[in-house]
Amino acid sequence: MNENDLVIIGGGIIGLAVANDIIKRNSKLKILLVEKDTNVASQQSGHNSGVIHSGIYYKPGSFKAQFCVEGRASMTKFCQENEIPVWTCGKLIVATKESDIPKIDNLYERGTANNVEGLTNLKFLISGLTTTVYISIVSIIISMVIGFIVAVPS
Repeated sequence: MNENDLVIIGGGIIGLAVANDIIKRNSKLKILLVEKDTNVASQQSGHNSGVIHSGIYYKPGSFKAQFCVEGRASMTKFCQENEIPVWTCGKLIVATKESDIPKIDNLYERGTANNVEGLTNLKFLISGLTTTVYISIVSIIISMVIGFIVAVPS
């Protein structure tokens, strides 16, 4: 009979992260990871969109805001160190009517207070008419730090 020092139940993102951290701390431990499915990360973890959020939407000083800002930096660093493709594409938040400008301004203020890198708040009016679309942009926030982990098919 095999003896294990530790049994981890669940091969999702949490179970795998816990196993990874424990192995890094003590590589001599015998760990058994138990997963009900045939593959790891096949439940909720496997349905993750891969978006790395910036923290612009959260209350300044909140745990979620801090977690997003620090998590984005550490996730990007981890991916780069482990040759996992990361696409830092940015995010464009657009107010299409003047009544949305205070909301855009509030998001910009939140992002600034949360130390979100690369924010730019542009205010201008562009109006154009084509045969099918009317566009009126009155305010834009650009964040250059939103990213995606690029899934590589196995």
